[in-house]
Amino acid sequence: MKMQGWIMNLGFLDNRKRLHLIMIIILLAGLAGSVSVYLATDDTSGDSYEFKPEDSRMFRHNLEVYGGKTSVAVSDFMVWFSELWHGRQLAYTIAFITAALCILIFLAARYLVIDHDEGGHDVSHSD
Repeated sequence: MKMQGWIMNLGFLDNRKRLHLIMIIILLAGLAGSVSVYLATDDTSGDSYEFKPEDSRMFRHNLEVYGGKTSVAVSDFMVWFSELWHGRQLAYTIAFITAALCILIFLAARYLVIDHDEGGHDVSHSD
């Protein structure tokens, strides 16, 4: 029971070290999830011969006639964005989101956390 209380109470760590610990946990969990998704999916895409209406010239032409070039660009973006969440591309997406989140937490720990001593005085070294 004493060990569980020690783990749950991180009072011995300052704010910067807490954020670094959170960053490491997120990094390990995200990379483990990314690797497991990568290994669980196969590289062969079975839909390479599948007909997709958005790839046909007629569809793109009609889309541009009725909606303009912006409609074609939005359609391309929607197809690209939906493909991020399937197969091995999902593993790359998880890894990228994990890395971006860890960089944000690292920068937050570096620039936003001000260390205080017991009296509440700022002990940062910027003069």
